[in-house]
Amino acid sequence: MWRDLKFALRMMGRERLLSAVVVVTAALGIGGSTAVFSVVSAVLIRDLPYSNAGQLYVMRALAPDGLPGNVTRREFAPIYERENHPTVETASIAWSQASQIVGSDRRPHPTVRYGVTDRFFDVFGVRMALGRGFQPGEQLGRIVISHQVWRDVFGSDADIIGKTVAAEGQSLQVVGVTPAGFAFPQDPGFWYLMRLGAGFDRVRAYRGFMRLRPGRTQEQIDGDLRRLAADLGADPVTNQTPVLVAQPMLEYVVGDLKVTVLILFGATGILLLIACINVTNLLLSRTAARSREVALREAIGAGRWRIVYQLLAESVVLVTIGGALGLIVSAAGSRILLALAPEGLPRLDSLPMDGTVLLFAAGLTLATGVLVGLAPAWRLSRNQLRSLMNEAGRGSSGGPASTRLFSALVVTEIALAVVLMIGAGLLIRSFVNLTTADPGFNPHGVLTFSMNVPGRVQMEVVQGAQGKPERRPSYAPMAAFFRNLEERIGTVSSVESLATTTSLPLVAGPGGIVVVFTLPGQSGTNGDAAWTSTIQAVSPEFFQTMKMHLVSGRDLSRSDRQGSSGAAVVSETFARQFFAGQSPLGQRIRWKDNRYVPTDTGFQFGHLTVDEVEVVGVVADAKLQSLAKPPEPTIYMSSEQFIFRRRAVVVRTSLDKPESLVPVIRRELDSIDPQLGAQFGVYDSLIRTSIARERLGMTLLVAFGFAAMLLAAVGVYGLMSYSVAQRTGEIAVRSAMGASATQVMRLVMGRGMGLAALGVVLGAIGAVALRQVVASELYGVSPLDLSVFLLVTTVLFGVAALACYLPARRAMKIDPVSLLRNE
Repeated sequence: MWRDLKFALRMMGRERLLSAVVVVTAALGIGGSTAVFSVVSAVLIRDLPYSNAGQLYVMRALAPDGLPGNVTRREFAPIYERENHPTVETASIAWSQASQIVGSDRRPHPTVRYGVTDRFFDVFGVRMALGRGFQPGEQLGRIVISHQVWRDVFGSDADIIGKTVAAEGQSLQVVGVTPAGFAFPQDPGFWYLMRLGAGFDRVRAYRGFMRLRPGRTQEQIDGDLRRLAADLGADPVTNQTPVLVAQPMLEYVVGDLKVTVLILFGATGILLLIACINVTNLLLSRTAARSREVALREAIGAGRWRIVYQLLAESVVLVTIGGALGLIVSAAGSRILLALAPEGLPRLDSLPMDGTVLLFAAGLTLATGVLVGLAPAWRLSRNQLRSLMNEAGRGSSGGPASTRLFSALVVTEIALAVVLMIGAGLLIRSFVNLTTADPGFNPHGVLTFSMNVPGRVQMEVVQGAQGKPERRPSYAPMAAFFRNLEERIGTVSSVESLATTTSLPLVAGPGGIVVVFTLPGQSGTNGDAAWTSTIQAVSPEFFQTMKMHLVSGRDLSRSDRQGSSGAAVVSETFARQFFAGQSPLGQRIRWKDNRYVPTDTGFQFGHLTVDEVEVVGVVADAKLQSLAKPPEPTIYMSSEQFIFRRRAVVVRTSLDKPESLVPVIRRELDSIDPQLGAQFGVYDSLIRTSIARERLGMTLLVAFGFAAMLLAAVGVYGLMSYSVAQRTGEIAVRSAMGASATQVMRLVMGRGMGLAALGVVLGAIGAVALRQVVASELYGVSPLDLSVFLLVTTVLFGVAALACYLPARRAMKIDPVSLLRNE
C-alpha cells in the first residue's frame, strides 16, 4: 500500500494539469456536498437539546385539510391531568403570545410569553441555571425567565430569584432562570404558570407536549390518541370528532424546512455525481497512454486485482487531497448558507463542523475516490492488454470500448443535469408566481408595530340574569385607549392613514383567531349548523389604509361600537361559501353559545360585545396565512365591538423609507405611557421574510442547476475532444479522399448532438418520474410545466452545441498530408 501511495504521488507530479483538475473538481463537489450535509445534520440529525429528546412528542389535531394544528384543553386534559398514564410519563400544555417585560432599566422590552402548566419543564428535562421550575399546586403569579432575558434585560442579576418584576401589567415573582440555549417552544422569553378550566375548552390555541415512558413507541401513543378521540366524541362546538395524532418533537420543530433541506441535499448529490463523471472521464482519457505501462506490469507478473488496487490508489489519493481541500470549501459554503438563510429558520443558528459532518466528509471522499477510479481500473485490467498495447503501438488513442464507456458517462451526465435544471426552473417559476401573487392589499409604504396593552380593563357592577348585581370586566377603557392612540399618531407629519388590527395579513403574529358561528335559517341535522371562520377585529380605517377594495355595501364606521347593533364586513370567499346564490348584505351571523370565549376569560383572549352581527359589506379577498394558500373566509368586525388588548398598528406614509417614522412614533408612545413597548417592522420586509424559506431553496437549487449545466458542457467538450483525438487518422483520410470542412464539421457535431439528445430525453423522463419530489414546493406551476421543460432542453442543446463546436473546428483544421506523412 505504501509503495502504491508513493507511486500515485509520483504520477501526480508527472501529470500536474490533470491532477490539478481532478483535485479541484473533487474539492468543489465534496465541499459543496459536505456544506449542505452540515445543514441536514443541524436540522434533521443533531439531537434536540433536551434530555432523551427521542421520547418527546407533540399532540396535534388534524384540520379538515389534513394539516396538523393546535388542540383544545378538552382534547389534551385527559393526557396531562391523568396520573400514571400507561404511555405518557409526564405532559404539559402551553400557548404563546408576543409580550413585554420591564427590565432593570425600568423600560419595557419586547419578548414572548408562554403560558404553561406546572410540569412543563419536567417534560423537557430542564435543569435550571438559577432557581427552580414550577411545582405542583404552586400559586399563580410565578414566572421563569430565559437565560437571554436574564442577561439582556436584567443584566445577569445574580439575585434575580425571588424578585418581583413587571410584565403584562402584573407583578410576577421570578422563581427560575433557564439554562443558556433553552428557548422552547419558540423564542427566548418568560414562562408563567396558568391553570385552565373548562371555560377554555373551546379555544383551539394550545400545544400539548408529552414525554413518553421509556420503551414506549409512537404507534402506542397514536393508538392511545385514537381511543381518546373516540371517547371524547364530537366537539361540542363544531360537532365533529377530532383526529388526534402524536408528532415527534424534531418533526414539529423543523416543520416545512425538512422538505426544502432534503431537496437541496438530493440536488447536491446529483451535482457531486456529475462531478464524479467528469473526473472519471478525465481518468478514462489517459487509459491509452497508460496501456503500455499496464501491459508491462502484467507481463512481469502483476495480477488483475493488483493492477486494480494500484489504479484505485491513484484515484483515491487524488480525491483525498481534493476532499481535504473540500473541508475549506465546506467551511466557506456553510458561511454562505448561514448568510443566505433568513432569521427564524429552526435549528439553523450555526453549522458546526462536528464529528458527524467530518465522518460524512471522510466517507464521501473514500466513496468518491473508489467510484471515479473503478471505470478506468476496470477498463485497463481487462484481459485485452495486448490488444491495448498493439492499438497504442499503432498510434491509436484507445479502443472502441473506451469510447462507448466515455459516451455512456456523458449521456448520464447530461441526463442528471437536465433533472437538476428542470427542478431549478420549476422553483424559479414558482417563486416568481409567489412574489407576483396579488395578496389582496398593498404593503408598500406601510410601517407596522404591534403592542400589548395590559391593565386597562375595569370591573363594573351590572345587573345579572336573575336581577342580582354582578361584577364584570368593562373593556371600554381599552377601546378608548386605542382611539386615543390612533388620533395621536394620525397627527404625525407624513402619516397618510393608520388603523389597528388583531392580525397582520401574511405576518406571523397575534392573529389566527377562529370563531364558531351559525347562520339563522340554515339548519343542519342537529338544529343550526355551526361553521368556523377566521375573524379580525379592525378599526374602521383598516381597508383604506391597507388599500383593500370594497366590493359592495359599506365600510365599518365609528358608529359600530359597543352598545350599537353588531356589524361585520365579510370577504368574497366567505360570501361565496356561505351565501351562494344570494346577496350577503343584510344576512346575519350568530356566534355559537353567544361568546367567542367566556366572559371571565375575555381579558385574556378578547371580548365580543354583541351576540350576532349583520353583514353590511363585502371586501375583496386578502391572503392572511400564506401567499401560497388560497384566501380564507374571513369576518371583519369593528375593534370596538370585538375588543382585543393585543393589536398591530399599520401606518401608511408618503415617505420613501417608512422606518424613518419610528423615532417620532416612539416619542408619541412614550408621551402616552412610558411603559408601552412596541415592535416595529416595514411591511414589505415582513412579507419578504415570510417567503424566505422558498427563496433560499430556489436560490441554491438554481446555483446547483447552473453548475450542473457547466459541468455537463465540460463533459461534452471533453468527450468530443477525446473523440477527435482518437479519430485524427480517420478524419485525415476522409479529408485526403475529398471530404469537405463542412462534412467534417457535420461528422463531429452529429455525434456530439446525438449523445446530447439522448441525454436530454433520458433527463426529461427522469424529471417526469421525480415530479412529486418538488410538487409540494411549487405554487401556481405544474411539476410537468411544458414551458420549463422546453426552455431547459433548448438551453442544454445550445450549450452542448457550443461544447461540440470547438472540437469540431479543431477537426476541420487537421492537415491530412502532414499527418499521414508522420504515420
